[in-house]
Amino acid sequence: MTMPHQRMDAFCRAGEILVGIVKTMQHMQIWGAELPDRLVSEAEEALRHYPSWLELRDAADDQRSMHTWMVRVTEDTQQQDDAYLKLLEAVERVGAELASDGARLDTVGYLQAWLETEHPALGYRQPVELLFTTGNPEGIVELFEAEHSVAREAKRVFKTEGVAYGWLRSIRSSLGGIPFEMLGSEAGRIKVMDELRRCAAAEAIRMARVAPIADRAAHDAGRTNLKGK
Repeated sequence: MTMPHQRMDAFCRAGEILVGIVKTMQHMQIWGAELPDRLVSEAEEALRHYPSWLELRDAADDQRSMHTWMVRVTEDTQQQDDAYLKLLEAVERVGAELASDGARLDTVGYLQAWLETEHPALGYRQPVELLFTTGNPEGIVELFEAEHSVAREAKRVFKTEGVAYGWLRSIRSSLGGIPFEMLGSEAGRIKVMDELRRCAAAEAIRMARVAPIADRAAHDAGRTNLKGK
């Protein structure tokens, strides 16, 4: 079964191959042989009208998921360093929450693991691959904070971590997608949080309806026991 993100990755990979063909100086190293001039010329012509990753992601995801603009390269190392420091600060805030539960967090280790994990909102790429090449490293910080906030809310709504992450990783018809894939955009994050609040409200209504029935059943059971005595 081919997933949408896999089809998109294949399309983007085709563009990378065209670029590789045009870079004639690398032919011997990449392909093991010189390529025909006609092939190089046709690849170059195709690239004149080939959409950028930004245009591809924009067309595929009207929520402008984060990976729509991840292909732009920046040489602003100060911006990258600032983003990394902000990530550390965000992890420390997570650690402070965990510490309140009696657990201590290895901040650097936690961040390293997060950076080396594939994230749906990044097109199932690792943040470490993008932090120092993206034109907007601040987006990586926003993603970390969004994932943590949404996961915390999901655990509050669904009571257990397993159910919460199961909900976040599966397709939700009410959202038209997978919640974790939608966290790369502000619009997507708002939709996911709104849906979690809707789920919480629905559960509260359900419990309000169930509680009187349960109370009545318990009362009837108590009366039955008294009669038995």
